[in-house]
Amino acid sequence: MITREQVKTGIDLVEERYLEELYSLIQDFQQLSQPVVKVGKMSLWEKLRTVHIQAPADFSINHEAYLNGEKTFD
Repeated sequence: MITREQVKTGIDLVEERYLEELYSLIQDFQQLSQPVVKVGKMSLWEKLRTVHIQAPADFSINHEAYLNGEKTFD
C-alpha cells in the first residue's frame, strides 16, 4: 500500500518541466472525490442518454426505408 509520504517523495523527484501536468492530474483526482451537484435542467446530452428506442435489429441500417414506408414494424 502506498502512503502519502511515498507519494510526496515521488512528487519531489519529478522534474520541474512536468510539474504543471502533474498538478493538473492532482486536480482531476480531487474532483473525482467531490460529489456532483446538479443545478437546474438536464443538458441535452443527459436527456439523449435516457432515450431508449424499440426497433427491429436492422433499423439503424434501414431507417429511411422504415420512415418512407418501404419497410414496416411487425
